[in-house]
Amino acid sequence: MGEAGFAASEHLLILRPFAWPDSWHDDLRRAFPTLQITALELDGRPLEESVPKDILAEATIIALGGRYLPLPESIPDIKFVHTFSAGADGFVKQPYITQTNLPLTTSSGIHGPPISEWVLLNWLVSSKHYNRLYEAQKSHEWVSREFGQFGVSDHVGERVGILGYGSIGLGRVAVAMGMQVIAYTASPRDTPESRKDRGYIVPGTGDADGTLPIEWHHGTTKEELRHFLSTTKLDHVVVSLPLTPATTNLFDREEFDAWSSSLSSAPGTRKGFLTNIARGKIVNTDALIDAVRSEKIRGAALDVTDPEPLPKDHPLWDVEGIQISPHISGYNSNMACSDAKDIPSPTRQHESPSITDPPRPDTPTSYQPHVAVTTFKDDESATSPSSIVSESPTPTAKNGLRPGIYAPTLAFFHTEKEDLDTKTTTKHAVRMVQAGIAGLVVHDTIGEVAHLSRPERKVLTKATRAALDSEGYNHIPLIVGCNAQSTRETVELCFEAQFSGAGYALVLPPFYYKEQCKSECLRVFFTDVADASPIPVLVYSFPGITGGVDINSDMMADLAQNHPNIVGCKLTCADMGKLNRIVSATRAVNRSFEAAEQKDCCRYGFVCLGGNADFLIQVLAGEGSGAVCGLANITPRACVNLFDLWSNGNYHDAASLQAAVARGDWLVTKSGIPGLKSLLQHYFGYGGYARKPLPRLSKQEEIILRESFQELINIELRLQ
Repeated sequence: MGEAGFAASEHLLILRPFAWPDSWHDDLRRAFPTLQITALELDGRPLEESVPKDILAEATIIALGGRYLPLPESIPDIKFVHTFSAGADGFVKQPYITQTNLPLTTSSGIHGPPISEWVLLNWLVSSKHYNRLYEAQKSHEWVSREFGQFGVSDHVGERVGILGYGSIGLGRVAVAMGMQVIAYTASPRDTPESRKDRGYIVPGTGDADGTLPIEWHHGTTKEELRHFLSTTKLDHVVVSLPLTPATTNLFDREEFDAWSSSLSSAPGTRKGFLTNIARGKIVNTDALIDAVRSEKIRGAALDVTDPEPLPKDHPLWDVEGIQISPHISGYNSNMACSDAKDIPSPTRQHESPSITDPPRPDTPTSYQPHVAVTTFKDDESATSPSSIVSESPTPTAKNGLRPGIYAPTLAFFHTEKEDLDTKTTTKHAVRMVQAGIAGLVVHDTIGEVAHLSRPERKVLTKATRAALDSEGYNHIPLIVGCNAQSTRETVELCFEAQFSGAGYALVLPPFYYKEQCKSECLRVFFTDVADASPIPVLVYSFPGITGGVDINSDMMADLAQNHPNIVGCKLTCADMGKLNRIVSATRAVNRSFEAAEQKDCCRYGFVCLGGNADFLIQVLAGEGSGAVCGLANITPRACVNLFDLWSNGNYHDAASLQAAVARGDWLVTKSGIPGLKSLLQHYFGYGGYARKPLPRLSKQEEIILRESFQELINIELRLQ
């Protein structure tokens, strides 16, 4: 799909389930200026009846809501279809699935917070008898004396069984209310590792480590479910399962009887409450109505029904104690635009989990972004649960990085409120590439990544990629820093980087728990990240940032030689002995190697990059690939010229220029990001200030810095 996520020839057709603000489409066009975008609103009919034929025929990617997928014959150029739904069960019998091998991508994982809030809302409406209070308000009645007779209760100590415990995040909400969570899954989860949720979880929600349930149960048959219901004394049961032949009518009269008998033996007058956020056909509607009317359970909250939509004259509407909503628990207007902008490029396949469990493959590739991919195997029926296969994007073939100077871009902010200044960011990126930079690194340590939120990171990555593409620099690689302390979050950042337009991920070792994560732990970390990352990985060694945690040459060589998705390294440790050993072990690509082979070997070699400009010729003398130079933000031509002089054998002039570059680099190192931005502001008219708490230079400090830096600026100006 290209480094920007979409090639210039792509035509994205967005078929909206409801009206969207025009600003959402404007955001998309700014993020992908070369992408042709058409947006239409659906009217509930099949696509061929509601969308002009020529528009369907021209689309290469379709993102849609609603119940219908396009017919294969109407979409000759399609590459994949994305649905805003979390599941694909409603599509498995449609011709797009049964007659083609084209991918269908879903929005699995992003609906957790709104669904959890919907469940909580309905629990409280029931337990607090809010409907009665609302009716009293409408009739202007003050019912404080009568309120105690309603049987109002709280949820502290209540037991909730979740059928299909996973990434929705309801467990955390229940625990926060003082409830006890009992998990029910298809397969046994007997170990801490097996209880971890490998799917996408919205940050700050969910139960990634699977530590919230006080009990874990499992089963796939109705008999096993009845045993679970009859022995666990559950105040609440939440149905969160996919609809399959095995789960159709899973909850029937016998299951309600088993559940009711469990509570009838408990102290007090407890009655269960059923919540269905999955699919209506999982619960037998007639059995549910009878269970509520006969007071086997006290009520139910249904976001889904059978049939659906529910006819106006259906008896389910009028059952006291049943609360119904029209399949809207996952709605969140804030996520729709993000979902549309984060459509993936699906290619790599791995084995699927059980259909009755939330997606959780056993391999590290199970780290998923919030867009999951579903395809169907050729040799299996599309209605077979085992035929559903999750996929994630394929890493780029090793390797598209060439020898040269790479610039770690700065993040720029508006002065008053410190909001992102994307206009200056993109202007700066283009200026550096015009000076001959081989590639850009976004969110490197010098880019104030520690001051950026994850949404801000995505904005800057997308803006940088879009700016380069719009100026004709779509061949320039974009490397993005993906640094976090856990494997899981690091992989999430890699996915976000890819979807934002990055071609490579630059990854530091974790260091917060450095005393507990030694050599083997670090090797496993980088292996797991590289296994799961949709883009190639460069290992970043910078002990000054990571509290002394370093990746030695033995480990670096082992990772490079044994993992095809680890394609390079950046060494800011300035350890030339390490660099020499890595270059030798990996046969790192460099200018002399490329020339000697008389072919474009840099497409296939490991890149070994230094991390500063002040030892660039030492890197090149050791046959390294080049360097990522923070100094290139101010003097990109001087850095590129130094690389060219040495590579072309002009060693005397290279040594002379290296001395000036080293003096300038030392000034920038001492003054840090505030000094770098001060110099940019003075010499090029933009730069501004770093985000607080980083300080601003005093006037006197700025004057001294400029006077000392003038030597290198003069060289830069002569090279223009």
